[in-house]
Amino acid sequence: MGLREILDDAEAVRREWEEGDYTSAIRAYYDRIWVYGDRSVYDTVTEYGFPEDIAQRVRFTGYLNPLDVADPDSKAERWDFDALLPEGGSRPLDLCLVGGGRDGLRLAEAFVHAMKPGIGVVVTGPLMPAESRARLRALASQHPRTHVLEFVTNPCLLLERADRVVAMAGYNTICEILAYRKPALLIPRTEPRTEQLIRAARFAALGLTDMLHPSDLTPEAISAWLTAKAARRSAPEEVMDFSGVRRLRGLLEEVLAAPDRGGETPHAVREGPRVGSILGSLEPLV
Repeated sequence: MGLREILDDAEAVRREWEEGDYTSAIRAYYDRIWVYGDRSVYDTVTEYGFPEDIAQRVRFTGYLNPLDVADPDSKAERWDFDALLPEGGSRPLDLCLVGGGRDGLRLAEAFVHAMKPGIGVVVTGPLMPAESRARLRALASQHPRTHVLEFVTNPCLLLERADRVVAMAGYNTICEILAYRKPALLIPRTEPRTEQLIRAARFAALGLTDMLHPSDLTPEAISAWLTAKAARRSAPEEVMDFSGVRRLRGLLEEVLAAPDRGGETPHAVREGPRVGSILGSLEPLV
């Protein structure tokens, strides 16, 4: 089973796992739990109070560096991608990322209104409602140096060119920002889970990013950060484990080499219908 390093605040996760009896499902169906993070950044086992037998199945992979799975053929893509960038990819480029975009309108609007040293690009994400995208495009039309892209299949190509990044604090987004060592201001969501708030605070404490609480989000706050000429950050490898992709092969070999359970299918699996209900209860966590 694969887990993000942070699921929610500790009390909420402990309560949810207890109510759903998730530990029983893990005991029945999973031999290993891969946590895609660094224990020194967030100790998932301790924070969420995993029982000892569950804790023994946990392996911290390290954070997943997207550059470790980069397609070498993507260089050909870059030439076509330049045409998407406004003003021919001129610098400086300030980038706003709102993850899937479902709840990213408020951040995107604040970014559009903000004073920017160069050109600004907002990627709305595929889940932003159509009416929100239309509202954002109309707003951007009043700011000629700010542009809206509705979807980008490979955001790393944009990140590679960006000078500064304003973003939410989803797992993938932060890993991509850190991979390219971009100055970043994180504005995390706080509902329905505090996962992003905890993550943003941890990385800000490590000095890898800056954080703005969403209650303090204004165009003026973003303007102040963008015009402060934030410096390029230290390599993330200096303060945390960022080698998760490279470690996965060894972890998989560990699972394959482990003795089986006597070749017998667990009773719960043989029952059939119960499997879907138990695994369904785990779905939000994996």
